[in-house]
Amino acid sequence: MIHLWGAQLLEYLVLVDNMAGIALLDVKRILEALDIAPGSHIADLAAGRTGHFALPLSRLVGSLGRVYSVDILPEVIAALEGHRAHHGLTQLVPVWGDVEKHEGVNIAEHSLDWALLVNALGSMKEREVAARETVRLMKPRGRIVVIDWLAAAKHPMAKLARSVPPAHVDAIFDHVGCLKCGEFKPSAWHYGRVYAS
Repeated sequence: MIHLWGAQLLEYLVLVDNMAGIALLDVKRILEALDIAPGSHIADLAAGRTGHFALPLSRLVGSLGRVYSVDILPEVIAALEGHRAHHGLTQLVPVWGDVEKHEGVNIAEHSLDWALLVNALGSMKEREVAARETVRLMKPRGRIVVIDWLAAAKHPMAKLARSVPPAHVDAIFDHVGCLKCGEFKPSAWHYGRVYAS
């Protein structure tokens, strides 16, 4: 039997989480399809502790870009700080924030080229507030990417998540002044939408 403690255990858990996440969402393929330019400023809203999108995004935007990895849980921010230090990614900026509150995310208004909400809306009670908060952060014609579970997804993780129908997400972003400018299928279990702010 192998015993792991401290940093080794954390590294192992992150590796397992990332392997499970990669099986569900191929981040590399998704980011290639989105055509995000080096130097972009991006927020991964409700990022989660593994940095599943934040780490590849940080490498993609390079030293001239910024990736704000936002979460409401302090332990997630601590884990993201650890990833930042371990990988030497100065462009990765962990931010504690509540996207479900007006001005709940401490990022400058109109500063983002891209924002991602991945498997996030289903766990939110204030979805329209979250959409408005996201729009507040966006540059004119910035892009908001929503990836969430399909209602019919036959995957064990989908059973734990609350699916928000794509038409409902379209209506929310339309109501806050965004234009749907793309759809994609990030996995067999998810739908993807792109909105222009």
